[in-house]
Amino acid sequence: MRAEFAEFLAAHAEQRDAQRRAAVVRNGHLPGREVLTGIGPVAVRVPKVRSRTGEAVVFRSSLVPPYVRKAKSLEAALPWLYLRGIASGQMQEALSVLVGDEARGLSRAPFDLFR
Repeated sequence: MRAEFAEFLAAHAEQRDAQRRAAVVRNGHLPGREVLTGIGPVAVRVPKVRSRTGEAVVFRSSLVPPYVRKAKSLEAALPWLYLRGIASGQMQEALSVLVGDEARGLSRAPFDLFR
């Protein structure tokens, strides 16, 4: 997100106010929030910008859009997790998509309740 924000500021670097200062500047962060990902919840702080010219300028991250609480990869994996994992009993393969190699030691016993 830092690189994305740096690109945003660079795109507005030529804009100047009446006193020849940068017109678009960093102005803190939005309130922190957690985004649920395949590796668990991740704390996110999205930077804010301010325009010294009075023109409305808003930074929108493509990585963490406003109001998002779950990563797109997690939302896409949940139906697949159900179909390939719980319904067919192939939990190891399904969980490895979400948590990676750490899924090897996980037991599928709790998921047998759904069969």
